[in-house]
Amino acid sequence: ETLPEEHRTYVSTWVDLQRQHGECEASYLNGEILLLGEKYGIATPYNFALLDIVERMAAQHLPPGHHTIAEVRAMIEQKKAELTQPSS
Repeated sequence: ETLPEEHRTYVSTWVDLQRQHGECEASYLNGEILLLGEKYGIATPYNFALLDIVERMAAQHLPPGHHTIAEVRAMIEQKKAELTQPSS
């Protein structure tokens, strides 16, 4: 059974992407998590990767649901690998 549209609610990041304005509040929300992780020495690779994905989607005016779950997982793993590579 599907919930009627008038009874559905959506998170603000989803709404931002759906409106395709080119920006979203994800950097405000996840950016704080990244700063706290850095401050306390806690790695936040998933937040970093998801923020990167959402910011690119917003900049490219891509709607929610553009990427499959498999694609998002692959992008997260790629970003994690980039973050854990030793710097030259």
